[in-house]
Amino acid sequence: MSLSDTGNLMCLPFEEIEPGIPTEVHAYLIQETAKYLEEQSRNWVPLIVKEVGLDQYQVIGNSFIYAVASEAGLEEVWCIIADSTPETESLTQALCREIIPKVNLSTANRDEISSALDFLMLLPNSPLKGVNHASAVARIDEAPRQYWKSLTPITKLGCRITVGKKLKFLEQVFYLTPQPIPKVITDRRLLDSFSTKELKVLAKKREIRGYSKKKKAELIELLANFNEEKSSDKQVA
Repeated sequence: MSLSDTGNLMCLPFEEIEPGIPTEVHAYLIQETAKYLEEQSRNWVPLIVKEVGLDQYQVIGNSFIYAVASEAGLEEVWCIIADSTPETESLTQALCREIIPKVNLSTANRDEISSALDFLMLLPNSPLKGVNHASAVARIDEAPRQYWKSLTPITKLGCRITVGKKLKFLEQVFYLTPQPIPKVITDRRLLDSFSTKELKVLAKKREIRGYSKKKKAELIELLANFNEEKSSDKQVA
């Protein structure tokens, strides 16, 4: 294949094409669709392939059509030749609905979180059916998720998403690109995610007086205002 073939519609020998992601469609649909294809011997909906060697290709989209063509015993199939970049492969699989697009929960806005959760909750046998959509969206959106290294903190937000099937289910649509946690934490949302014991450790490191008998809410206030108080002390001095 020459570079000029990228994006072209070409008829390729079936034996030169390797399968990609296996289709999850039931065998009945493959077998019965193959009967239609046998009558015309032309797949009007093309395969999307990339070149993997000399006269060798691999399916990156429309794997159902590959399975049907194989069942029908086609010697040649019509294909669109795509480039070999990972970005093109991911886009093609998403367009062909062979993978589920994922949202970066570290940076997603509320509408994106809402849409992703709604999609998961409407899936057959979804373990999230008992979750209150509006409450979960609000609590996740307001959480300091830009620092999360995993989705586990969601289980502490009180939105009925627990460790196990529910949390694992979220991995279908969410991924994270966490920011490093600041050395001096003043973000109240992030401070609230720590336990009282952990907050006291932070207060001790910052040499904040009188922290040992403080409750969680008081510790959060002390730590959140730490920079301002320290600056004021310096000005007085």
